[in-house]
Amino acid sequence: MSRFAVPEVPFNEGGWGPCTLPAHLKDVPYAPYGKNDKIGRVADWTSSGRDHHHHHGGKYDKRREKERQEESAIAASVFGYGAFQTEEEDSFSLVDNRPTYKPRYGRRPQKYVSRREREKEREEKIKLQGGPAAQAAKLQRPKRKENWNYYHRDQNRYKYAASVDIRPEWTVLEQIQLSSLNKLSLRAGEGKEITRCGTLAFYDKTYDRVTPRTEKALRKQVPYLTPNVTASEDPVFQKHKDGSVKAEGADGSGEGRTTVYATDMVLATLMCAPRSVYSWDILVKKEGGAIYLDKRTGGVIDETTVSETSPEPIAPDKESINGHFKLCKEATMINTVFPMQVLKTQDGATYDMGSKSPFAPENQPSTKGHVYKSWPLGDKYEVVVRCDVDGVMESKGQTVLANFRALNEFDPRITGVDWRQKIENQRGAVLATELKNNSNKLSKWTAQAVLGGVEVLKLGYVARTHHKDNKRHAIIGTQSFKPKDFANQINLKEDSCWGIIHAFLDLLDKMEDGTFLIFKDPNRPIVRIYETPATAFVSNYTEEYIPENEQALPSQDNADKEDKEDDV
Repeated sequence: MSRFAVPEVPFNEGGWGPCTLPAHLKDVPYAPYGKNDKIGRVADWTSSGRDHHHHHGGKYDKRREKERQEESAIAASVFGYGAFQTEEEDSFSLVDNRPTYKPRYGRRPQKYVSRREREKEREEKIKLQGGPAAQAAKLQRPKRKENWNYYHRDQNRYKYAASVDIRPEWTVLEQIQLSSLNKLSLRAGEGKEITRCGTLAFYDKTYDRVTPRTEKALRKQVPYLTPNVTASEDPVFQKHKDGSVKAEGADGSGEGRTTVYATDMVLATLMCAPRSVYSWDILVKKEGGAIYLDKRTGGVIDETTVSETSPEPIAPDKESINGHFKLCKEATMINTVFPMQVLKTQDGATYDMGSKSPFAPENQPSTKGHVYKSWPLGDKYEVVVRCDVDGVMESKGQTVLANFRALNEFDPRITGVDWRQKIENQRGAVLATELKNNSNKLSKWTAQAVLGGVEVLKLGYVARTHHKDNKRHAIIGTQSFKPKDFANQINLKEDSCWGIIHAFLDLLDKMEDGTFLIFKDPNRPIVRIYETPATAFVSNYTEEYIPENEQALPSQDNADKEDKEDDV
């Protein structure tokens, strides 16, 4: 049976440690060891993997790298291969002189900068660049060249035609930047009603339940229309100028003021001028202490625009059904038919505004009502406006005035929003897109409603039956708004609108009696005022639009000439 042999255990009486040194360990170098010292590694096989995963760089990675370098230096000093390595490097010479390849792309290590260092660096820059005021002004400057849109700002810009041909003999009296009008503001006095006239029909509430699945076809024409007479030809304005018609509660305090006569559409065009993009013009007649803001015969004031303020402008192609010219004609036709189609004209129930409309034909009822109101603008002007009303509605047992307008969709592939899919569940998205693309049009409709004192602005959504057919349309939805609430929603301020009107009147008031033209440049945000001859617009310079369902009759001279040619 084997026994356990106890080995010899040396005992050091003079201290701690071995008594004698073994022969095989003699003359082997060693480093003094302390528990607080860091032990170096002979080989580190894990550092490459860690560097691969943390290639972004950072405070932690840099600290670990520094520790590894220190450990390597300790190991080199301990084992004595540092001197040998230095001697090798001194005797080494490079044979290949080609430059080393550096990757062109790659993420550089990020340098960690504390918040205190960033603030200190910013303060030093401010001292070098002229103090806080200079630095703040510099920061407010737009970095245009760093913006992609700066280099592509003219990519989708089109040149549109002017609303009227400017003759070289006309003199430019004033030139106004539209951006300067945004800063104007004026608190106008309370509007006073002068008179009402016309007969209105009631709104058909079945159109409130219209959806894309229960759409109603839009009529192609209307049986009759009430003429839209300009301000200088309005008989009520003439009576007001003669003094036979006055505003309610007028006490004669307006004597000495310049009286301005205009329709609601012309006044709304001036109020919303900073939002306009397309060209328009207003004819001004100043005579006998009165200023008439007229629409020119065959002008574009009464036309309805489409995608005027869109980020992607409409091409001015007269041949395309999706071009600027035909889209405006299409929208104008829709807004002529829609306000009459949504009224109950067959049952005979009407609302009498007061006196008979001076514009309705003798044997036909009027299709619009008119409210004449006046506003004092300070001590210098009195603005008299004819406001049109489309119909009346029953609301909470009361009869209220209402205006009806229509937004039209022409091609979902161009606009990017398909109304038939989103009008029911995402109507807010549809309206937001229209507010972006048709800001000027909606602002003018809202300004007209606020001026006329109507309580409901009814918007209809009209879409093409097929996107390639601009003759057939369908009503797929309606939506009601209170004009003043909607004005706040689209940031249309009443004081700003009256400030713009006051600014234009100041320019016109200092001129002598005569005929002038307020003209919006078609391709620049500029409005000019021209002095024109009194007979400048006796013959129109632009083509007058004739609906396709009507045929122009030849004049008697042309008819006689054609008869003679037939006889020959």
